[in-house]
Amino acid sequence: ADDSESSLESLGVHDRVEAVKAIGIEGGVDALEQLIELSQEDSSPAVRLRAAEGASDILSRHRIGEARNLLSVNRRRQFLDQFRRVDPFSNPGLFPFLACLDLPRCLSRILVGLRDPRYDVRLGAALALRRYCCSWSVSGDRSAQKKVIESFTDTRLKPDVLASLSELVASCGWQNSREALGKLVGREDQAGFAAEAALETLDELASIEALRGVWASNGLDAGEVSNSPRAPSWFVLSPEKGVLFTAGEEPLVFKWSALGPDSVQVTQGRTKSEWAFRRLWLSEKGDDNSGPAIQMNERTFYRSDLDGMRGLVEALGAEKGIKKPLRVKCAEAIALQLGDSAKEKKIQSDLDGFVKKTSSKRA
Repeated sequence: ADDSESSLESLGVHDRVEAVKAIGIEGGVDALEQLIELSQEDSSPAVRLRAAEGASDILSRHRIGEARNLLSVNRRRQFLDQFRRVDPFSNPGLFPFLACLDLPRCLSRILVGLRDPRYDVRLGAALALRRYCCSWSVSGDRSAQKKVIESFTDTRLKPDVLASLSELVASCGWQNSREALGKLVGREDQAGFAAEAALETLDELASIEALRGVWASNGLDAGEVSNSPRAPSWFVLSPEKGVLFTAGEEPLVFKWSALGPDSVQVTQGRTKSEWAFRRLWLSEKGDDNSGPAIQMNERTFYRSDLDGMRGLVEALGAEKGIKKPLRVKCAEAIALQLGDSAKEKKIQSDLDGFVKKTSSKRA
């Protein structure tokens, strides 16, 4: 770390920013100390900001699964203590760092930022709150839900914050926020308009019919930043039939019926089980084009288009060792998604080829 720090000091501001950005995208937990130091002590505000954001990017890869165990709760608390003296106005990167550090006390500090009189600080806190709450690590955290929804009653919050909170609870699919949203409806400001839109989103996320379709995941959690490729996955829910497939694994084919908007009963042979998931409203690319998403098994799945369906069929065709009876069942379930357009007919042709291909043993 000492060598890299001294080499960074010899670079210009632009090159330091790019170097720190690369550390954030590619680095592991051993790079956090260096980034935290740079975020507080570098002479350039741009480098300080990028270092804090880089640390949050590393932390985003250590919120769920086995990777989370690489950073103990005590170590996370130590990192939080190192940031206690940082003013979020001087370094807005503090908030995404808090979000991805992923401790309950971080949530409390982010919520305090929503009350700040400075707009840029409130905006940073609102964006960080979404990053905190949309991760799979918070999917079953009733305490976090309660804290955020109770924030609606804080009379110190400005309309822009109430609007951001409305968008957030809709993004998280928190149906129990309806009462709080209802109290904002009718206001002639951005909070009232955002609450109306949030309720419409929650209506869609409560729809059982809207579960049907092909959902695709690149293997990353919502808000996770990584350039390391993960095995893609697909979750297909056709009428009564479904497929769950992760590249490199044998596909699961099942019959299903909805138990509610966020759980289904799955039947595989004589075995029945319940699959619960979380329904969200997110942008896959981090832009303004948000849409429905499903979180399950530490992955975030987004509704797929025809190109995504083609990718699923190609991935199935490249998988070795899938026996013909299973190939037939996969194809039958996927075909229920197809119509009569030229593109869909081409996908159907590829499905037919997948069924007919000669089975080969798994490598």
